[in-house]
Amino acid sequence: MENRKKFEFEKNIIKIIEKNIKNVGIIYIFGSYAEGTERGKSDVDIAFYSLENYSEYEIFLLAQKISAEIKKEVDLVQLKKSSTVFQKEVVSKGVVIFEKNHIEREKFENTVLKKYMRLNEERKKILENYEV
Repeated sequence: MENRKKFEFEKNIIKIIEKNIKNVGIIYIFGSYAEGTERGKSDVDIAFYSLENYSEYEIFLLAQKISAEIKKEVDLVQLKKSSTVFQKEVVSKGVVIFEKNHIEREKFENTVLKKYMRLNEERKKILENYEV
């Protein structure tokens, strides 16, 4: 994904999120724009990680601000409140468009992947017990 084309609106996304989210550490683009399969009507999937907690309403309002600025529908997700499975999908398939600190991003991503591996181990035990 390193050769992925960058979109002009990424700068605007970063600017708006930094202005409205305290302690934002990482911003990802995921979905069709990260994969390079976007079409004219594709929405822009954005995930961010911050130490702060925001309500669904606050996230909705921020998504509307971003959408108005970039002239595209936006799906905005707060990773801190997302499931481990969703976090894993974003960190493994998404594209980082902003990171405050490279080492902190790597720590976050490693933590997500470890939690996901642990979850799979727990699922395996449950399924094995169920099959018996």
